[in-house]
Amino acid sequence: MKNIFVLSALGFSCGLPYMLVFSTLSAWLRDAGAALTVIGFISWAALTYSLKFLWSPFVDRIKMPLNQVVGQRRSWILMMQLLILILIMMMSQFDPISSLNFIVITAVLIAFFGSLQDIAVDAYRIELVSLDEQGNLAASYQFGYRLSILVATSLALIFADFVSWQTVYLMLSFFMLVGVLGALIGNTPETLKVEYGYVENLLSSFKDFFKRIGLISASVLLFIIATYRLTDIIMGPMAMPFYIDMGYSKTEIGAI
Repeated sequence: MKNIFVLSALGFSCGLPYMLVFSTLSAWLRDAGAALTVIGFISWAALTYSLKFLWSPFVDRIKMPLNQVVGQRRSWILMMQLLILILIMMMSQFDPISSLNFIVITAVLIAFFGSLQDIAVDAYRIELVSLDEQGNLAASYQFGYRLSILVATSLALIFADFVSWQTVYLMLSFFMLVGVLGALIGNTPETLKVEYGYVENLLSSFKDFFKRIGLISASVLLFIIATYRLTDIIMGPMAMPFYIDMGYSKTEIGAI
């Protein structure tokens, strides 16, 4: 039960920054009068999640200050969670029109640190239990992730009808403490040692993938994976502005 709670909490902390930076931020910006082109431009920050494979080896190699206390994985998770919490609090102090540049920079940083948190949490889940128990932890992670979507979108939109967006983001920043609690009480797994350098490790992963499946099948599979959610990624951030332009209240959008 402890591992289930821990992974649910970590899933919650992974989903929260993603939604606050993309879906909910789009609603805030449009509600403040930002142009659709600006909102669409900020959505490119989502690439940090798509490019996780480029910096995932660094999560294996670079040691965080708390590494000796809580282990490699949890030290990374805690550090990213605290950085995300601070950045969301900083974002809550900005005006989206007069301080748009700061909003953009903060959003990109939150997305980047959020992607690093995802990498560390995935590695932590894999190393925490045996293969037979991975299904339960994956389901727990998804439960927490989906719950954070409701909090960061529906709850945030409903609150925004009664208080300012800055207040909403400030309140939601403290929800990152759910993940911090999960990381603090979690067990420390044995971290697998990395024997190769960054380039060798990256190339060996692709080499093994193509060798197992075959060149043609692997290429087709990679193409499908890269494009099947393209419409969601492109149009997702524009859904909130569309609903607002249609005249729906934030409470109505959140309730849906």
